[in-house]
Amino acid sequence: MKPNFFIIGTPKSATTSLHYYLGQHPEIFMSKEKELSYFFVGEEERDCKGLKEYMEHFKDVENEKIVGESTPVYLYSENALKEIKEFSPKAKILISLRDPVEMLKSLHSQYLFNGDEVIRNFKDAIDLEKIKNNLKRYSSYSTSKQPLNYKDKANYYKYIKKYINIFGKENVLIILYDDIKNDTKNTYKNILKFLEVDVGFEPDFEIKNYNKEVRSFLLRRISRDVLKLIPSLREIIPLNIQEYLRNLTFKTSPRKQIINQKYEDKLRKEFNKNIKKLGELIDKDLSSWKKDGEKQ
Repeated sequence: MKPNFFIIGTPKSATTSLHYYLGQHPEIFMSKEKELSYFFVGEEERDCKGLKEYMEHFKDVENEKIVGESTPVYLYSENALKEIKEFSPKAKILISLRDPVEMLKSLHSQYLFNGDEVIRNFKDAIDLEKIKNNLKRYSSYSTSKQPLNYKDKANYYKYIKKYINIFGKENVLIILYDDIKNDTKNTYKNILKFLEVDVGFEPDFEIKNYNKEVRSFLLRRISRDVLKLIPSLREIIPLNIQEYLRNLTFKTSPRKQIINQKYEDKLRKEFNKNIKKLGELIDKDLSSWKKDGEKQ
């Protein structure tokens, strides 16, 4: 059975947790792996090389009513939007959104962890974005081959509008990160109603995807380059040694960055117009996202 449900959304908006929660429901099958990235999302090659390999992720489907996968970055790709519509015309789309400034803070942290970003200071990373995007490799430690496009990823309105236009408002559910975090059970029930499955089921609401910080960019780069050259090392090196090396390179910490309040206000003011349009489009009060909590 083809997937008929896709979780997409802004970076760091609890899509990993949603994938885990929904995958426990007896009427829902979610791929074991998250972020399959089968549909075209950029210049990089697909993670799955073809339809046959993609469908292997759903070979264990039995009689589940909903079959889904989660690839948040589909939100930002018009090609992915068109390909999903062609592949599964009646698909249900769940879009998770987060306060754009909080999302950017967490995204910056994730980019540091991935090795895509090398500037630890949040403000500097955002302000230098245009300069960085004009350089093919602005640092020998950066692994990113594409512009990071921080601010564009916070421009939610244009992307949401396209999904609603293509799939129809009745097939697109918008949820907010704060609702997942603060009212998990009711948000989960609303998703089950949207998918037309049993709303009485309650999963294990364990938090997924804790934040990790890079201790050493040098070790991060060496480990990544070595594994690219010799992928089989993962099979050879004992698990306890792998864990030791990971602890040397990374540390787990809360997803929280403290930035200058004036700079945060500047960003919020910059996003205000887009937030207002988005709130009207999805009929939600997003005033808490705006500078000084301005009304919609």
